[in-house]
Amino acid sequence: MIYIRKLLDQEQLSQIQSMMDGGLWVNGTNSTDHADLSLKNNSEYCGSNENIVEVSKIIFEALDHDYPFLGKVAAKSTNVPIYSRTDVGGFYRPHQDAPEVGHYSTTVFLNNPEEYDGGYLRIYDHEISEHKLDAGYAITYNTGFIHEVSEVTRGRRDVSVFWTHSKFPPDYMSDIYSHLHSLRNQLRRTGRPPSIEEAIQNPEFMAETILTNFHRMTETEW
Repeated sequence: MIYIRKLLDQEQLSQIQSMMDGGLWVNGTNSTDHADLSLKNNSEYCGSNENIVEVSKIIFEALDHDYPFLGKVAAKSTNVPIYSRTDVGGFYRPHQDAPEVGHYSTTVFLNNPEEYDGGYLRIYDHEISEHKLDAGYAITYNTGFIHEVSEVTRGRRDVSVFWTHSKFPPDYMSDIYSHLHSLRNQLRRTGRPPSIEEAIQNPEFMAETILTNFHRMTETEW
């Protein structure tokens, strides 16, 4: 699922930006295990608890009236949003959001696309789509989707990101099968390993075994 809509109006955007512009920003790698900048290069808003609550309240109140969002994700809980700023040279390499953060990821764009070059949110859902939305627009997608933020080459990209746990988690089985099938085909060579010792170290044989066991696990007996 990829769901795009206008979430915030200009007054709400102005309130958020005014609070953030006067706040403290810290290195975004502090929130990951990749402090060598190999995964991302950005800054994250680190205001007072009161400011975080006030800024987040604006987004939560907008979500309360985003009825298609509530219907699509069947929200059980949503975490306090993170506010990310990506300057020239900043990026977020391809990754999947951690399973424990939630079932759905949402990015809210806080400034307009003409204010920066690059900075596309690129999402893979059987094909790659690129998103650079107008300020106030939000995009929600499955946390299992591989995604990245391309390098910002001019200006500054401001977004808010949050994750939602659903009462009814999405079904990832078809996606798992698709990735396993693709992996097996990419690794496929001619012939089979001549011994068990070689087979258990052979990437093609391991992919074939995982795919076969996946079939066994999902087989339905009538």
